[in-house]
Amino acid sequence: MKGHLFNPAPRIGFAFDPGGNGKLAIRGGYGIFFEHTNGNEGNTESLEGSAPLVLTATQSNIDGYTSIGGSGATLPFFPLTVVSIPNKAIWPYVQQWNLNVQKELPSHFVLSVAYVGQQGHTLDAA
Repeated sequence: MKGHLFNPAPRIGFAFDPGGNGKLAIRGGYGIFFEHTNGNEGNTESLEGSAPLVLTATQSNIDGYTSIGGSGATLPFFPLTVVSIPNKAIWPYVQQWNLNVQKELPSHFVLSVAYVGQQGHTLDAA
């Protein structure tokens, strides 16, 4: 598989006390996180094993699916062929960010308001 070895995953955060008295805090952060893959992203299970033997991907007795894998079709879907495996690695990643404000109230109560978000990119289809 062709791929790239450099996946920058920066992370940055901050905390700020505007009054300098510990009564108000503003915090935030941002990061990029890459998925650590398991090696079977292209359904390559059928090619695993010691040559010339391979393991065949099979699915049986799945509730609600009567012809999984094309068992009744003219063109079966299993086992996979070498040409059906992707040849370029596309690494899924997620961007995450947050911003929150905390204020100390009377009687040592704390009010906290926060925004948290994330966005996925090139995620694997489930």
